[in-house]
Amino acid sequence: NALLAAGQGEEARPVFERIRKEFPAKVGTKDPRQHAQAAALFGLGQIDFQANRKAEAEKHFAELTRDYPWSDKVQEANYLRAQALAEAGKYDGTKKDPAAFELWIGIIESGTATNEMKAKSMLAFGQALEALAAKKLSSPQLEQGVGKPPLDPLDLAVSYYQKIDLYYDNLPELSGQGLLRAAKIRRAQQKNDEARKIVSSLLSKYATASVTSEASELLQSLPAASASPAP
Repeated sequence: NALLAAGQGEEARPVFERIRKEFPAKVGTKDPRQHAQAAALFGLGQIDFQANRKAEAEKHFAELTRDYPWSDKVQEANYLRAQALAEAGKYDGTKKDPAAFELWIGIIESGTATNEMKAKSMLAFGQALEALAAKKLSSPQLEQGVGKPPLDPLDLAVSYYQKIDLYYDNLPELSGQGLLRAAKIRRAQQKNDEARKIVSSLLSKYATASVTSEASELLQSLPAASASPAP
């Protein structure tokens, strides 16, 4: 883990591979070696993810969550697995065979995931919705039921971004990133008054976030506010 934290994943790989080979454990038993196996799977997944071997990483994370669902790394593994699947264009799956959206929703609705992991999943979910819009793809996530039109993926993305601010305003970096993305969407839609309101809130609430400079530039680029209607 120290090697991983230092960005030396490939140096750590032989350690995890040795654990996998030399300390086998029967899944579903009380064998204490299961903890070593779970840690090794997560480590190998991280190494492959950081090295942009996302397909290999996804397999390690899937094995971890399947065989060791009690691991304290499951939520992070699901988050990274969802990222890998989204990059491969695999947004929608099923409960038994989840893809990116199902995995992120599982984290967001989890009673055990940290607030940071939930906020990161909301941010990633919104980014994936933006990708759907850019590619003009449909998704069951946009369906509202029989006889109703599908949701606009960009409107749903803005909703997710604003929920980060609503529920997790103690996470200024993630909240700021979400609001900036929401403001950019509204500016692109020429909903400039809404964009101004969002970015002004960002600058007021999250002055320490890394996106404040970009947010200030966005605010300055917006046209003058619409005149209020006469009484």
